[in-house]
Amino acid sequence: MNEQNLATDEMARNSPETLFAFCEGVAAAVRADPVGVLDSGRDGMVPVDRDTLDEPETKAMMAASGAEAFRQGGRAFAEDLVIHSSPWGFDPAGITAPVLMVHGTLDRNVPLSNAEYLARVIPGASLEVLPDEGHLSVAIHHSVALSERLVG
Repeated sequence: MNEQNLATDEMARNSPETLFAFCEGVAAAVRADPVGVLDSGRDGMVPVDRDTLDEPETKAMMAASGAEAFRQGGRAFAEDLVIHSSPWGFDPAGITAPVLMVHGTLDRNVPLSNAEYLARVIPGASLEVLPDEGHLSVAIHHSVALSERLVG
């Protein structure tokens, strides 16, 4: 997990009020300059994710999505981070729906071990590990093929 994710996870668990203030700052920055915020995170990305972000269509889509996501502030983002850092309230072993997880070996946002764990405990879950892919690159470069597989 990258340093920023570790820091926000720590804030969510131990200082939610600090996290909410931080997320309001993120929201203000994204509203003011969404492309600049995206570019500021490049150094923490693996090369395949940096290259994906540098694709003009991807950058424009992510900037527009970020601006809309933070249009009303950072509270919802902070609440998501608190939920993410809290116990789920259910046992993943009780999931009965088909589950397909796809994970890049270079992902620095979510450790591969998280997906491997869930694949072990969710009955019938499948995990596809994509070599040389990161976090962003999986979502951008494989979304159409995955969507086609899921809807048949």
